[in-house]
Amino acid sequence: MLRGNWKGKTLGSGWMLEILGRAPCGENLRQGLGRRRGGIARSYGTCMTMGTASTMTAIAESIGMTLPGASSIPAADAGHIRMSSECGRRIVEDGVGGFDAEKNPDRKAFENAIVVAMAMGCSTNAIIHLIAQARRAGQDIGLGDFESASRKVPVIANVRPSGDIYLMEDFSMPADCPA
Repeated sequence: MLRGNWKGKTLGSGWMLEILGRAPCGENLRQGLGRRRGGIARSYGTCMTMGTASTMTAIAESIGMTLPGASSIPAADAGHIRMSSECGRRIVEDGVGGFDAEKNPDRKAFENAIVVAMAMGCSTNAIIHLIAQARRAGQDIGLGDFESASRKVPVIANVRPSGDIYLMEDFSMPADCPA
């Protein structure tokens, strides 16, 4: 989704409880919540924080299952439609069966995905999903791989909720920027 706004403050998914906790006494909460809720969810798409959907699309990109840059384009952005068209062209160019998720990603690809997940401050759900995806591809990835990476890889993406400044819309590269 596109980032939310309320009274000049950038909002993201999960901020309803924060807003409730800061509501002034006597404020009509029902009326105030409606305005805030409209400011948080202002477009279609997955939540605009580094939740499970954003984490898993970034992981899919790091493994090579999407075109570069595809994972962070907001659903409402025109770049999303352009990327979808480019993905379709690529599938036709590669031919049916050109990419086999069970054969192509090797252990190194999944180790890279774990590094990407750690550096992003990933959703905890990424652990179970990535282990399942790796095992489906015949790669023995487990909790120890995540534990080891977590001790070496710093969180460098200051994307909410593990960060405190940016949202996924900020993580996306505009279409007119060089890659």
